[in-house]
Amino acid sequence: MDKVLFREEQKFSQRWLWMLLIPVTLISTLPFIYCIFLQVVVGKHCGNHSGSISDLVVVLSLVMVLMSGIIWLVAKMKLIVEISEECIRYRYPPIIRKWKLVGKSEIESFKVRKYNPITEYGGWGIKGSRRNKALNATGNIGLQLYLTDGRKILFGTQKKQAIESAIKKMMQAQ
Repeated sequence: MDKVLFREEQKFSQRWLWMLLIPVTLISTLPFIYCIFLQVVVGKHCGNHSGSISDLVVVLSLVMVLMSGIIWLVAKMKLIVEISEECIRYRYPPIIRKWKLVGKSEIESFKVRKYNPITEYGGWGIKGSRRNKALNATGNIGLQLYLTDGRKILFGTQKKQAIESAIKKMMQAQ
């Protein structure tokens, strides 16, 4: 493999995301826990249509598995971008586990720019369409690539000067 000019790993570090996930988890599980408590300990039915305890436990288990999966996914996701003399390599585990490559010959032009993740792409993560994609985890600065086939890819970065220097070196390398 050729020399790596730039490498960056970004994780989801937004406090608001965790401040949203934890209450949503509680809000989605507490009603089931309360109904199970009412039926098992107090001996009363919960609501107008009382379900069996086993039904409540099954639904509670499914909700907990789903919420645990979402929390695990957000905790494990990270954007990894490398720029070498020949290409840009990226992955976004655990969603994109294998390296994806953008060869130097595929890049028509580029610019490091400020962008609005919410209004331009619908937020952070792997966003957009096949023709106009963004991969980001935090912030609002990115390396915008304009490819020869008309596609656009934006990589979010927290290292504006370093990524700009690396892409210039890559594009100038013989």
